[in-house]
Amino acid sequence: MKFLYFLSKRFSLPVLALQFLIIHIVSSLNLTNEYLNHKCLLNQGKYKSGSQYEESLNWIFHEMHTRPFAVTGFSHLSVGKPTGDFVAVISQCRGDSYGSKCRTCIDTAISGFRKRCPSNKGGIIWYNQCLLYISTIKEKDPAPTNYKNIFSMHNPNKVRGDAKLFAMRVIDFFSELTLKVKKTTKYSLIFYAAGEKKLGKDKLYAMVQCLELITDCKSWKYKSGSQYEENLKWIFHKIRTRPYEVTGFSHLTVEKTTDDFVAVTSQCRGDSYESKCRTCIDTAIAGFRKRCPSDKGGIIWYDQCLLFINAIKEKVPAPINYKNTFSMHNPNNVRGDAKLFAMKVMDFLSELTLKVKKTTKYSLIFFAAGEKKLGKNKLYAMVQCLELTMDCKSCLTWSISKLFENDIKQGARVLGTDCDVRYELYPFLRS
Repeated sequence: MKFLYFLSKRFSLPVLALQFLIIHIVSSLNLTNEYLNHKCLLNQGKYKSGSQYEESLNWIFHEMHTRPFAVTGFSHLSVGKPTGDFVAVISQCRGDSYGSKCRTCIDTAISGFRKRCPSNKGGIIWYNQCLLYISTIKEKDPAPTNYKNIFSMHNPNKVRGDAKLFAMRVIDFFSELTLKVKKTTKYSLIFYAAGEKKLGKDKLYAMVQCLELITDCKSWKYKSGSQYEENLKWIFHKIRTRPYEVTGFSHLTVEKTTDDFVAVTSQCRGDSYESKCRTCIDTAIAGFRKRCPSDKGGIIWYDQCLLFINAIKEKVPAPINYKNTFSMHNPNNVRGDAKLFAMKVMDFLSELTLKVKKTTKYSLIFFAAGEKKLGKNKLYAMVQCLELTMDCKSCLTWSISKLFENDIKQGARVLGTDCDVRYELYPFLRS
């Protein structure tokens, strides 16, 4: 698998915030209230000057400016009827910013929203210490998790040393904080947790936070003994015990209620079938449990198989998933004309793409492999799609175009949840 990790990372959306930071000198902590991002919700339209909507919005902003903020730093006010000039405003300050600090940030956010989204009925603006969310849509209370309005930010400095190990430790620490996120105060619940941890010579600082309105702050995790866990175990058992077809493909789903749906897709490489396929899938299941403990969804790639767990019900066949892809490269440079080499590799992979769909006695196999003489060398290559892929050839064509996006090497591969392509100057397949 490919990993690229930075010394700090932040994810934000209207119901969730995650952040971690590595500090080499503790006194260099940055506690400023910087502007982070904004999004004007254009689909909610604009209001006219002097309209009832503007009056309602101004009233809410005035109330937020003058009323005392709770220790949670949370506020949710709405005016109007859903059929008319309804407006709802949600604000949330970071768990360590309350009282006057919270008020100052919200005032800044209101001013920033007016400036960046003039006359917009809806919008979101993020600052380092608070969030402001304006909407014309009356949502359920508590609201489902909003996965659409999300963005990430990265510290430009790369990790020193073993990046994979660093990433695993950060994820583990976030999981620890997630278990502590729900705290009871004298007045209400606070969905915020922060902490620090020693990582070698450095210290890791991290925080997690949810809004009070969210249905399930830990919704990306399942609880021990839950129906979701039972469903997942049942599928894993079925995958391990059922006979694998020559395609090496499996797709199983279970749903007792709308909240415990789970789908598991597995695909072995075209030359790895039956016992070889089963061994790889067993390893992938164990690897997923270790690397994503209690996560409802995840993807893990091995050299000879893929395992994809999902809690979201998608269409079958599903549209091509271009987001969950990554590339890996052989470290050795090409000798001679690199551009000509790349052209010949792409031509050969395109030839294999035309042969990818094969009919067997039982079903279709979307796999093709071959070898070709390139001067004194031999080129070995393969292309493969999952059975569920909506358009195999489009997926492969896109993946082939990404092989030489950054560099031209003696070998490379692009892997995803829908298709894989690979080439090397040595044989890497079983047959």
